[in-house]
Amino acid sequence: TSVWHRKGNDETKGAEIDLVIDRKDHVISLFEIKFSNAPYSITKSYDLVLRNKMGAFREETKTRKALFMNMITPFGLVQNEYARSIVQHEFTLNDLFTG
Repeated sequence: TSVWHRKGNDETKGAEIDLVIDRKDHVISLFEIKFSNAPYSITKSYDLVLRNKMGAFREETKTRKALFMNMITPFGLVQNEYARSIVQHEFTLNDLFTG
């Protein structure tokens, strides 16, 4: 587990992933952590940001493992076409702090 980032330059954009978990089942779980006072909405432009982060991670690490994008937010996600197309799992603070 760790955080991952790639510094940008004139040729490539920078990227940061808040939490990376390299699993034994040949999957890497990437976590994006967002704070909001209501369910978080993934817009078309933010969907592109997430896809670019995944692409940068794959390019930089040269991994052949499956990448799963996960979101951690206080109140979950607005279930729209973008959330459904890119996020494999969503976690709320209740998921993390209650048993």
